[in-house]
Amino acid sequence: MAQRMLDLGFPVSVWNRTPGPAAALAAHGATVRAQATDAVAAAEVVVTMLPNADAVGCDAAGRHAWCAAARRDLGADGHHRVEAIERLAAEVARRRPDVVFVDAPVSGSREPARHGRLLILASGPDRSHDAVDAVFEALGQRTLWLGPAGTASRLKLVLNAWLAFEIEAAAEAGALAERLGIRTRFLRMR
Repeated sequence: MAQRMLDLGFPVSVWNRTPGPAAALAAHGATVRAQATDAVAAAEVVVTMLPNADAVGCDAAGRHAWCAAARRDLGADGHHRVEAIERLAAEVARRRPDVVFVDAPVSGSREPARHGRLLILASGPDRSHDAVDAVFEALGQRTLWLGPAGTASRLKLVLNAWLAFEIEAAAEAGALAERLGIRTRFLRMR
């Protein structure tokens, strides 16, 4: 996602827990920051892609990225643990009412992200749309605005369940075909 933003001419500051990925982006024009708080300090839009919502929350001393975000910042978060997202949105609203929190998990992997073909599931305050439209347009082929923060994460869980069932169904059909002596090449749809 950061590479896509760089390719389109957006100024990008990055931080990563391990230096390798950030260094690779620096070779393409990103500004690498030593701390997450430094990466968001002057940002207009903050995009996080972290393993869970706890990794981006504010601690008691207010040392994490959301707490340090500049007054005009907006965060687009890519997690899908609903309770954690709602807790994080409430915490951001309480600690930083000047920051607009958008819950925006994506559907798609590295290749769609690299080419701006993600589906972005967005939820948050109505006032947030204009602030993130340019970023979402750069990263995705479509953005669905779904309501209050947490709604997008709920839909992401539904889509993940649907995908899991489709994969399971394909595996079961393949196993049945094998048991019945049907060549799996006959199962390919064209």
